[in-house]
Amino acid sequence: IGTDGSHLSGNPYPAAGNTSFECWSGNCMENEGCDRTSISIPKIQRSLLATVLDAAKIRATPVVLIVFSGGAVDLTFAKDAVGVRAILWAGFPGPAGATAIAETLFGMSAPSGRLTQTFYSDEFSNEVSMTDMGMRPGAHNMGRGYRFYRGQAVVYPFGHGLHYTDFELSAGVATDTDVSVVVRNAGTVASAVALLVFLVPPPSPASDGAPKRFLA
Repeated sequence: IGTDGSHLSGNPYPAAGNTSFECWSGNCMENEGCDRTSISIPKIQRSLLATVLDAAKIRATPVVLIVFSGGAVDLTFAKDAVGVRAILWAGFPGPAGATAIAETLFGMSAPSGRLTQTFYSDEFSNEVSMTDMGMRPGAHNMGRGYRFYRGQAVVYPFGHGLHYTDFELSAGVATDTDVSVVVRNAGTVASAVALLVFLVPPPSPASDGAPKRFLA
């Protein structure tokens, strides 16, 4: 499937229950030789997902979307899709990536990772200037990252992550230097969990330019 929308091939309703697609890169998407002008998923890939979802609906089959991307992309179309049961962001994994993904999908390992960056909608591309690299909000941007962004285009926030189980947290006890929290796995699947503690500076006239919050 070319990212420019050409050469769509493969039968989404095969008799034997197998689906095959031929994929190639028709445009500059993610490489060192060009800069992205949009963080949207290519239209042809969104069309492919819609086709797969139609086929899955007929067979009552759940769909898991695995995203390979070097940076954040707009996942609004998938988040809002009724048939997408889960989204797994794989980044650009190394040689062991396929094994790690398979073990996660088939329950051989329990996911406990969190997003290391904010995933925005494509509107974010219109809110910031590519010639203004400032993190803080300014005349040409709404700020960048979870610390400074002031807009509404967040699809998945920094630190977002799901598990195959449920965790219960007790009320935390904080001192000037430490925070203690009791965590209990209330589900049936053994899993790790990463707790994120954020500090929020108090509002004051001197806080202009200060982050909304920051990771402790």
